[in-house]
Amino acid sequence: MEKTAIIVLAAGGSSRLGRPKQLLPYKGTTLLNHCINELIGIPNTDVWVVIGAYSEEVKKVLDGETVHAVYNNNWEKGMGSSIAVTLQALKAYDAYKRVLITLGDLPLLTRDHFRQLLKEHKGEDHITLTQYTDIQGVPVIFGKRYYQELENCSGDEGAKAIIKNHQKNITPVPTKIPFTDIDTEAAYQELLRSTGGTK
Repeated sequence: MEKTAIIVLAAGGSSRLGRPKQLLPYKGTTLLNHCINELIGIPNTDVWVVIGAYSEEVKKVLDGETVHAVYNNNWEKGMGSSIAVTLQALKAYDAYKRVLITLGDLPLLTRDHFRQLLKEHKGEDHITLTQYTDIQGVPVIFGKRYYQELENCSGDEGAKAIIKNHQKNITPVPTKIPFTDIDTEAAYQELLRSTGGTK
């Protein structure tokens, strides 16, 4: 059975929020652990968490989690650098035929959506991404064909250029879940209000 490496990007400095979003309390755990809990146990997958800013604090909440941690020494250079450093780490593991890239601060996404993405993915030449009501984006799956391009990612745009350059190979998977990332204090408070997530 083909295996998937799930890459959780959690290395950012949360500059707009002013405190580490990875560690924000949410539903009895942290925002990052909540994400991991939705991913752990999906068949034939391993979870890789990219850390950078606040690495010592974040490592503490990863204790006891069955995940691989990758440290991005260049986290200030943006998401692209986190993708690149993880793809470099994955070179030692030939078992992965695809990578699923997601963010550690998309709390409304559920295990069902991740499983649907994996189900819809068509193979090594394909890209499977999430179709929200008004945008396309992460989580996104890249087949093995794109590993070299992913390893060359840089900047805050992440893998957007790869998606733009391979439109013919894209499969969008629609979701009714709104795109909700937590970049500001206002967004966090709205998340708590709308979901009943407790501090």
